[in-house]
Amino acid sequence: MGIFNAQSADMTGVLDMAWLKYYLTERADFPEAARRHLTTNREAGIVFKKLVRHFKVDKSVYYKTRLLFGRGNHAGWHVTIRLPTDFLVLCHEIAHVKHIREFERDKRTGKIPREAKVRWHGRRHYKLMRSMVHYCEKKGWFEAELQRRTMPKAPKLPKPEPTKDGLRLKKIERRRAQIRKYDSRIKQLAKLRKKAQRSLGALERAARQEAGSEVRDGGSGSVVVQDFAATDAERAAPDKIPA
Repeated sequence: MGIFNAQSADMTGVLDMAWLKYYLTERADFPEAARRHLTTNREAGIVFKKLVRHFKVDKSVYYKTRLLFGRGNHAGWHVTIRLPTDFLVLCHEIAHVKHIREFERDKRTGKIPREAKVRWHGRRHYKLMRSMVHYCEKKGWFEAELQRRTMPKAPKLPKPEPTKDGLRLKKIERRRAQIRKYDSRIKQLAKLRKKAQRSLGALERAARQEAGSEVRDGGSGSVVVQDFAATDAERAAPDKIPA
């Protein structure tokens, strides 16, 4: 069974009897989880990490050789599991860590009064434990999934030594990939140049129209008109310097 040490809790005989009744109730409600044992440290560690990650349990809980610790912001409580154990005990103790973290968060946010005390074996803990047990049962952790995770992996075959022709083919393929990349870049730049050229033509036409309107108005001031009469051929070949 999981052992819960709480220095701040009042460990009276009445409380012990209440907890014992809770333990008996959960084992009657989840007999399959209580029957499925975790005998090795590797099995318990795999299931523990999966439950902590899936249910987003606080990162302060971690797995160490043959022990499970969950430490809160305040010193005075921790959870210990000794092997061999079963799925129900593992879910029970991880639910404690999830429950206390939710309780501390609700006290900080003002959802519950700051003087409230946590009820270790209450309705919320039972719901968390039940969801973890149902998750293990639904995902097949009682049977096939745990066996698949603990099954030794097949050894990797050694890679063959590269030949001279094989290395040359790899270099050829890399060069082809580079050329394809450069061709794609050239097409993108051509589109951008064409877009800029159209914008330049529109600006030049607008400038010519504005200059022509000023000349027709016959203003007394001197008007400096730039020569925007660039031909289409010059715009098409801007790099060519006229003689």
